[in-house]
Amino acid sequence: METNSYAAAARFRQGVEAFEVGDLDWAIAEFTEAIRFDPNHADGYCNRGVCYKEKREYDKAIADCTEAIRLHPNDAVAYINRGVCYAKKGEYDKAIAELTEAIRLDAKKAIAYCNRGGCYATIVEYHEAIADFTEAIRLDPKYANAHYWRGRCYAQKDENDKAIADCTEAIRLDPEAVVAYSNRGTSYAQKGQYAKAIADFTEAIGLDAKEVDNYFWRGRCYAQKGEHDKAIADVTHAIRLNPKDWVAYCNLGECFRINGECAKAVVNFTEAIRLAPKNAIGYCCRGECYETKGEYAKASADFTEALRLEPKNPARYYHRGGCYFAAGEYAKAIADFTKPIRLDPKDAVAYCKRGGCYEKKGEYAKAIADFTEAIRLDRKNADNYRGRGLCYAKQGEYAKAIAAFTEAIRLDPKNADNYRGRGLCYAKKRKYAKAFADFIRRLWVTLTRSRMLDAPRHGFRRSWDSRRSPPATLVCVYVSDRPVLVRSELLPHQYVREVDK
Repeated sequence: METNSYAAAARFRQGVEAFEVGDLDWAIAEFTEAIRFDPNHADGYCNRGVCYKEKREYDKAIADCTEAIRLHPNDAVAYINRGVCYAKKGEYDKAIAELTEAIRLDAKKAIAYCNRGGCYATIVEYHEAIADFTEAIRLDPKYANAHYWRGRCYAQKDENDKAIADCTEAIRLDPEAVVAYSNRGTSYAQKGQYAKAIADFTEAIGLDAKEVDNYFWRGRCYAQKGEHDKAIADVTHAIRLNPKDWVAYCNLGECFRINGECAKAVVNFTEAIRLAPKNAIGYCCRGECYETKGEYAKASADFTEALRLEPKNPARYYHRGGCYFAAGEYAKAIADFTKPIRLDPKDAVAYCKRGGCYEKKGEYAKAIADFTEAIRLDRKNADNYRGRGLCYAKQGEYAKAIAAFTEAIRLDPKNADNYRGRGLCYAKKRKYAKAFADFIRRLWVTLTRSRMLDAPRHGFRRSWDSRRSPPATLVCVYVSDRPVLVRSELLPHQYVREVDK
């Protein structure tokens, strides 16, 4: 048949119209006719491939994109479409290669960066994913999906403030973006801001009442607030929507875990594993339960299986390393915390955790080096300063230790260990007034945080004069039912339970 360019163009236009009204079969028929009239019609192959992709007929879509590329080797769009099809088939290495070629041909296509970032995110290479989403946003600041996906990656790295900012921008750009509400709600939940999280999940449910994840995440937030009836109702509704959804069982298990019912939680996580034996999350959640129960061997076995399934996920190494740490197997813990550093040399959390292991082994120089690197990467985490302060103190470098604990107190004034560490250092330097003041602050923080006391706005003495004679009375207060003697003038009278003269 001779080429008929006019007829091909007419059928191509009709194919575009059919696609725009959502009639994929009609569109495929029209693009096929365009190709019949003009066998070299590259756009006809490319568009028909898009239709097949939308119908989830990925092999046919890939074949059409391949023919489009043969006819037009510099067509970045055809590479993008073929890359997306490979990603849908789970062939992420091929997908990344296709999208990289598309970027080489046209470095200004934000969609290519966004899709490649999505592939990196799926295979847990968050550093590369975030770089791609950032470039997509630079090229197109109104690209809501790029903001959402970058936020999702930040959430996976526990950078929840950044995640919330990105999801908020995605919602501003697309107020009906269900996934953005869901992801922001998850980040609020991770920060303990459960009311905000519940509001986001409720909004997401209003937009899509059939999305299971929003019910069990909202249920989890209710559980954290102690509203267990609402929690169970939400997660049970999620299971009712999809009885074979392993994620729903994971979240019902999580509700039981939060409620302290680890045995019931293990049963649900085990069911989740039965339904999805190749997914790491079920093993990880069950491992956390075993870890809570002190069954470290079982926990380590579950985390090991999770790592086998997701060898590039740093969180899995954190979990197993934490088990080894709790069991006193510090060498194994160090090996596990080293893996995330190799995956991402900017992982401050991994340096901090590894530093804690070196400290337990008495290798203070290595520990200090790790805590120092963690501080360089994250200057807002009090744990990094506290760890370094502890190591300096054990090496007898009390001035450096005091400086480190002071910074830890500035960042986290409600942590009693910070005051204890600095107080012990002051005592070693014979600065007893400062030491005593820190010990009292430690006591006060312990009492108020345990809710045994409700700290008043007035009446608590902030300082004392070491030149005065000690009072004639010691007050016996109780911390976790253990008696602690302190000077009577340092506590308000309404908190005195017993006085020893």
